[in-house]
Amino acid sequence: MKIRQARRLLALVAVASSGACGDGGANDAGTPLDAPGLDAPGLDAPGLDAPGTDAAVPDAWSASPDTGLDPCLGATCYFLAPDGHDDGAGTMADPWFSLERAWEVVGPGDIVYLRGGTYDLHTKPVLVGRSGTAEARIHVWAYPGETPILRPGPDYVLEEYVGIFFTGDYVHFRGLELTGFRNVDHFVAAALRAEASSHNVFERLNVHHNGSGLRIQDGDGGGPASDDNLVIDSDFHHNEDPFTGYGNADGLQIAYVSAGTHHVVRGCRAWANSDDGFDFFANEGHVLVEDSWSWRNGWIPDTETVGGNGDGFKLGITGDHPDELLRTIRRSIAFHNRLSGFHSEEGNARMEVFHSVAYDNGENGFHFDYLNLAHLLRNDIALDNGWHPYSLGSAGVTDHCAYGGGGEGGSWANIVSAADFESLSPAGLDGPRGADGSLPTIPFLRLAAGSDLIDAGADLGDPFLGGAPDLGPFERE
Repeated sequence: MKIRQARRLLALVAVASSGACGDGGANDAGTPLDAPGLDAPGLDAPGLDAPGTDAAVPDAWSASPDTGLDPCLGATCYFLAPDGHDDGAGTMADPWFSLERAWEVVGPGDIVYLRGGTYDLHTKPVLVGRSGTAEARIHVWAYPGETPILRPGPDYVLEEYVGIFFTGDYVHFRGLELTGFRNVDHFVAAALRAEASSHNVFERLNVHHNGSGLRIQDGDGGGPASDDNLVIDSDFHHNEDPFTGYGNADGLQIAYVSAGTHHVVRGCRAWANSDDGFDFFANEGHVLVEDSWSWRNGWIPDTETVGGNGDGFKLGITGDHPDELLRTIRRSIAFHNRLSGFHSEEGNARMEVFHSVAYDNGENGFHFDYLNLAHLLRNDIALDNGWHPYSLGSAGVTDHCAYGGGGEGGSWANIVSAADFESLSPAGLDGPRGADGSLPTIPFLRLAAGSDLIDAGADLGDPFLGGAPDLGPFERE
């Protein structure tokens, strides 16, 4: 066993001559590789690194209804309820029903609490003309410990392929469930569409069984850009669009976005969508994805019938930015998607994927061979993907990566096996989140004790245990 581990560890870190995994020093043209993430714009943009700590309402209150605190905490506070009425006072005792009514009066620092239960909407909510500020966001939050479910009622008529339409800045949505925004006559482009909207937080959303999930985009027809938005601890699943061959039902889209912008996706899940899990097509800005999972996309939900594309993370299309880093993926999982786990699509820009796993995807684990760009895969794992564990042009580099199982891996085949993991069972992937919105802790794709993928990674400047970082998204304690 010690001989086998030593042989495999040498293969992981000393393969510059193989053409599959370099030493991290240069690409094939001899150009030094950038330190990871340092040239990505806006990674430390204000408001994106600590999203759940709005000063107006402490996060401890939102996570626990039993603190005994006044939920308004001195702020102006409005209440909605499924049995509310819009000619009421908007108070806890006399709540409104609709978000549109709240949008007539809400301002910076205010809180709109939605009580739990099902809201059978009569018309499409159009939330425009109201914004918070950098110092005082508008909060649209589920009441602590409760789940408001927004769906079309019997008299709801779909308009403009949108369930709920939003334009605004510095608004924090939290804890809403959006479902059922589709009908037999139209596909819905998104259950929630945020257009020409910046500096917003979309947190702990559950967006499912719609024509499509959440879309963030610039203003229609070349309008104002959307920039500096954060999507965190949210789920997008079972969205399907039968009216275009199931090909427009992504879980999360950040699309049709201008150059110079930056968006963050963190701690999110996308599964059982009939097209792709995460799709960043026609996005000319930078997108950072961290700690997110995408699986079983590309089939009609809960069937084996082919749907749309079926990529876990679709990172293109872009215009011509061949020397600019526009996509960064960290500590993420793509599992059992119909086509590829991570796919550059037709993205003419640099992309980097670090500490991530592609397992059991139908065609490719990491598919980055469009054009010949200096993509970088580092500390990644690919196992049992159908055609190829990875594909890169000659300018692309893999560094401290490991591949195994099906497909053509060259000298990399069979370096990784099932024995390297605590479990390859996906049980619990879609399980309940923690009280703080965190992803469930399950053994799936965590490294097993004794795996030689432990301490086999390159140091990217993040904290790690042991002598070096582990491969994949989870550090073994």
